[in-house]
Amino acid sequence: MSLRQPVVAPVFGQKLEYEFVKDLALKMGYNVYPFNAPYEQFMDDALKAGVGIGLADLKALPGATWIGGDTRYNKYQATGFATPSKKFEFYSQQMAAKGLNPLPDYAPTSDGPSSAYPFYLVNWKESLHTHSRTMNNRWLMEFHGENELWMNADRAGQLGIRDGDIVNVQNQYATAKAKVRVTRRIHPDVVGMTHGFGHTALGPVAKGKGTSDTQFVPGKAERISGMAAHKDGAVKVYK
Repeated sequence: MSLRQPVVAPVFGQKLEYEFVKDLALKMGYNVYPFNAPYEQFMDDALKAGVGIGLADLKALPGATWIGGDTRYNKYQATGFATPSKKFEFYSQQMAAKGLNPLPDYAPTSDGPSSAYPFYLVNWKESLHTHSRTMNNRWLMEFHGENELWMNADRAGQLGIRDGDIVNVQNQYATAKAKVRVTRRIHPDVVGMTHGFGHTALGPVAKGKGTSDTQFVPGKAERISGMAAHKDGAVKVYK
């Protein structure tokens, strides 16, 4: 956990993420939390609920501090699981109550690999950056200034692709250029890249650096959780 505090006041009418969440929640009639609360109160409530310390406590810590105490194992033995029965439920009572399949089930994604688009496209985060927000920071970009398309060495050889080649990445949603990193550290049926690059309008440092993975993602959500299907896309790669 880390504390980031603003160095300068927001410019050009920028809003906090909390304000977007708050406005959406109020429009949707969400009333479980008092979203008219100031941002710092929201952070204080979230910290106390999550880790048991308040915002003032976090600000008062003298730099990097270990406050975790002893690691607790097998906590479920004392408190149970977060289910109505407090047990691990192979048959989910909560799913059944909502008319959903209460048993674990697998269904292949409709956007998986095909003869036209044979590779799964996955993405991951870079530890030096924060999602897609920090690519206009020239100091961070000195360490990691662009992303590459990771590709299995055997599959790259079959396609005549070498390390460092600029290739086309394509599916039904987009076509873009990417620089290839040939490696054995990725599955033969998968290609992948670091998330957050490929900006078109963020700023002079971020603009045009690397390739955006999001343009290849189907605009869908998982039907039960509502999570974005951001690892369901498939692509083809060619020179």
